[in-house]
Amino acid sequence: MPSDALDMPSTSEPLESVPAEPLAAWTLAPGVDLDSEDPALVAEGKRICIALTKAGARCSAPALTAANLCSAHAGRLDARRGGQARAEKLRLGREDAEKRAADARLGTRAIVTAALAEKHEQIRLAIHGLADRAADGDRAAALALIPWINQGLGMPATSGSVEVHTPEGALPLDALDTASLRALLHASP
Repeated sequence: MPSDALDMPSTSEPLESVPAEPLAAWTLAPGVDLDSEDPALVAEGKRICIALTKAGARCSAPALTAANLCSAHAGRLDARRGGQARAEKLRLGREDAEKRAADARLGTRAIVTAALAEKHEQIRLAIHGLADRAADGDRAAALALIPWINQGLGMPATSGSVEVHTPEGALPLDALDTASLRALLHASP
């Protein structure tokens, strides 16, 4: 993220042009040679802060271009903003966990309902496609469409064969061939 997005000066500015007080309470990390050409330079070729952290190790943050300290130890960071960002991140995580817990308490049916609501447009297109194919005599599409129709009408799902009632009697839908199904679909009521 660019430093100007947080209203902080960029690290390429000289430290003297930044109106900030360095942290007075920082301690020099052990093994840092202040008399060397670049005290912030480490063996890997990177420049890291020369201050000691509260944990007792050398700070691992990158050193500013014009200083041997990181932004925090040089006094260029607003600690309040960091705290606010952390609080926001924790709040979002807590809300997400609460939502997942609420979904889990509602059970599988609520999860399926939520998924169906999220995919509403795709499901609508799929059902329209099934209806178009079933109207053209596609037996598999007609079989796939029946549970959706039953669900939409509030009818419970049935296990077993679905029957179509005709003047000749009840006919099991899965026993009909495509031509018979087409004749049933195009028959006038």
